[in-house]
Formats: sequence, structure tokens, C-alpha cells
Amino acid sequence: MVGTIALQGQGYAVSRLERAPFLKAKRILYWGDLDAHGFEILAILRRAFPQVESLMMDAQTWARFPNYRGEGVASRNPPEQFLPFLDEQEVSLFTQISDADQRLEQEHIPQDYVNERLAQKMAVMGIQVGTLKGSSLLGEVTF
Repeated sequence: MVGTIALQGQGYAVSRLERAPFLKAKRILYWGDLDAHGFEILAILRRAFPQVESLMMDAQTWARFPNYRGEGVASRNPPEQFLPFLDEQEVSLFTQISDADQRLEQEHIPQDYVNERLAQKMAVMGIQVGTLKGSSLLGEVTF
């Protein structure tokens, strides 16, 4: 996809992206694990770039894959640091997941579902895509 950069890995290192001011004028999608850390990383990114949209970090994805959930990993950070940067639905899901002490790691989500949700999002964004097959939709760049 022309004009697209996919960033992978590095977790909390997303804070380094603050050094890339050109991103302030770009549409940014973020997909992380459905756990405390994933929502914290989303908040860190959104603090720097308020336009960040989460993808597959929603109640629909959480409800669809109960068999892929695992034991949660508690955060050492007080939620007050990052909750202001999450929307109402994200806060609700974060609370539900934290209370249940569970997590859903993104690598456990079936690729067909990922492709389907990415295709839906791209359609909303007005991006034409062909049939999404395989395990790699986008290239990756690591900072």
C-alpha cells in the first residue's frame, strides 16, 4: 500500500516515535495485545499522537476468542497515568480484562480474522485492497 509504514514490536519503545514529528499529520492505527500493557502502549502513543486509532483492541475481538486468552500480566503503573488517553470503550475493556486477570495476545488471533478486520478498516478509510491472503499484509519498519 503506497504511503504506508507498518511498525512492529518494541512495545513501550513507541515513545521514541515522538521524535518523528511528521507522524503528527498522519493517520495512525495501533494494534496491541489485549492486556494492561497493550492499553498502556496505546495510551503512550496517543499521548504523542492524539489521532491514533486502535484496531482489534475492542470488545468484539475479546469476546470472539475466549479460548486463546491466557493469564494476565499486571501492570506496575498506576492506571491514572494512561486512562485519560483511552476512549470510553477502551477503558471499559481494560477494566474488564484487568478484573478478570486475563490477556489475549495478538499473535494468537487467527490470521483470517486479522485480514478481515484490516480489510474492513481499509474499506472505511477508502483504500482499495484485493483479497488478503497469507500471514503478511504489510511490510515492517523498526525504529
